[in-house]
Amino acid sequence: TISEQLLMMRGSVAVALAAGLSAAAAQGDSYTPCPRLPTSFPRLPTPLPTAISDAISSVDTFLKTVVTAESISGFVATIVYDQQTLWTKGYGSSDPWATPAAGPPTGQHLLRIASITKTFTSMLAFLMRDSGVVGLDDDVRSHLPAFGIRHPYATTNLTTLRQLASHTSGLPRDLGYPCGFDPSCADDDVYAMLQKVYRVLPPYARFHYSNVGFALLGRALEAAAAAATAAPATSSASNTTQARTARPSVPRFEELVETLLLRPLRMNGTFEITPATLARMAVGRNSDGSRATVSALGWEAPAGGLLASADDMAEWLKFHFRTEAAAGKTQPVGGTTVTEALASQTVLRDGSSAVGLPWEYKFSGGIWTKSKQGELPGFRSSITLVSELKLGIFVSALQSDVSEDSVWAVPMMDTLGSAVLSTLTTLQPAYVLPRHSAQFVGAYHFNSTVFVSVAGVLEGYIFGQHLNFTEVLDYSVSPTVPVGLALRAEPVGPGSNPGCRWLDDGADLELIYFTGLVSNNDFGSNSTGFQFMGSAAERVV
Repeated sequence: TISEQLLMMRGSVAVALAAGLSAAAAQGDSYTPCPRLPTSFPRLPTPLPTAISDAISSVDTFLKTVVTAESISGFVATIVYDQQTLWTKGYGSSDPWATPAAGPPTGQHLLRIASITKTFTSMLAFLMRDSGVVGLDDDVRSHLPAFGIRHPYATTNLTTLRQLASHTSGLPRDLGYPCGFDPSCADDDVYAMLQKVYRVLPPYARFHYSNVGFALLGRALEAAAAAATAAPATSSASNTTQARTARPSVPRFEELVETLLLRPLRMNGTFEITPATLARMAVGRNSDGSRATVSALGWEAPAGGLLASADDMAEWLKFHFRTEAAAGKTQPVGGTTVTEALASQTVLRDGSSAVGLPWEYKFSGGIWTKSKQGELPGFRSSITLVSELKLGIFVSALQSDVSEDSVWAVPMMDTLGSAVLSTLTTLQPAYVLPRHSAQFVGAYHFNSTVFVSVAGVLEGYIFGQHLNFTEVLDYSVSPTVPVGLALRAEPVGPGSNPGCRWLDDGADLELIYFTGLVSNNDFGSNSTGFQFMGSAAERVV
């Protein structure tokens, strides 16, 4: 399994961060070492490497069995690695009520992704944060003064956008009758209803899933966009319906997602329920076997109203694997922000699960699997990714009553993850000797030495720690700082790995600076010394 392979790759992945920690390791104290994960993600060739193609064949066989055993009317799955769609396939029928029954759903059929919509709502919040329109710690009432809720706790009655995006606001899960997922209720009716109910928990007390919270987040972003792009509409901002009537050109949340996220990413998803939309959809089946009907969700659309295809979701996964715009593609949100948006916020009480904004995480075998599921009548969908492998899966069953919580994405990921990990391991680039290596070689004070090993690797014993050095900084982008030329210092040898508590994922490694530059990137002869982790040593020989 992927867990077993990760544990076998413990190698040289960390360094003792303090003398006391090194001494503890020498005395036999044990730490669970962090696994070494790939750092390079080359494009996979065609045909695919055998390990991956065999894994996909196994997944295909597995899903055929599942669809038959569970009597699932229709099912579609897609697998993404970095910027490549590796495989997409449908099973069953996209419309069993058609005469004759339609063929399997394809990558183009629209599907109800339900609560997976929340990942788009959250990303829109980050995009608007980066644009200076909102702050994640804004009080939602600064954008929606009409919002209020009864707060029977001895804590500050504050609801922030961050709380809403991370399910830590303590708001109720759903709206009461008749407004829950019902487009007939006007916005003002919703806010009047919320003012009559209690907050379930104090903010940040614990994770509490809330569709109300995500709908409120989306509507707050809508109001913030209106305030940023249009002149004031009324003397009072409390009546959001009046404000929108007075400014009909101001986009609603649904339009913001489509304009700022979907279209730049070349996704054809939509919130609109029209005859043209329904003609593009696969047809779901209710738990009683009847044909599922699809209607708009009204005020709660930011919590689950998006329709998207498997091909759309493949593009969504690829976007999450990019740190910059890829060739021919736009990047509506920067790579650093994408990484931030995937970060966890709350660790759950089982110790191996967490919740983010709003991704849900499970830790196993040294990696976090990040997922989000969605369910509405007739559809059960799941998106799952492993950032460390740039591997993602989207699946959708055309019925909501399935027996596996992840819609079988997790067992698929276990099979595929092992294959992708083993393949990437063989494709990692060979070690390249850093520039100026000959000028670093020599003896330094405090019994420190730097040398080129017989394997052609620049290594050293620095303050008693055995390290090798890799040039990873692009000096054409980041010129050398005055302190010296920086190299990444990585531990080698036994007893050097204190575990994830100290070096997360074995990659949080320090830089060593070789000093004595004559000019930028030029030592002239030899380095005069080095600086490492707050200490310095001059050259002896």
